[in-house]
Amino acid sequence: TFDPAFRSLRISFSSSTNMPFANLGNNLGNAHELCAGIFTPETMPLLGNNPFCTWVNSRTLVVEFGKNWELTLETKLTIKPNTVRITLSYQSTKITIKRHHQTKSSNKIVKQNRQTK
Repeated sequence: TFDPAFRSLRISFSSSTNMPFANLGNNLGNAHELCAGIFTPETMPLLGNNPFCTWVNSRTLVVEFGKNWELTLETKLTIKPNTVRITLSYQSTKITIKRHHQTKSSNKIVKQNRQTK
């Protein structure tokens, strides 16, 4: 999504990601390296000179355009293969299964009827 002034682009992923290069921090030089680490060399010039990339959270990347950016609504941005990966998370629940044993007695109870004559 473009911001109202068309100075940046907010990219939202459908699930949490591994946030590649987030450890570079948010200073100007590192933010450009973050963009260069994520986007292909063909995409980088479209973002302008020295774009500024920042992870807002694990699902949102903001790209602040550099001078002379060249994006339209139809422009396709390409992310380098094997950089941004969706992370799967799940909550583990411990399940205890109790097994009920049915035992058969080997001792049979025999009822004897004695008839007395």
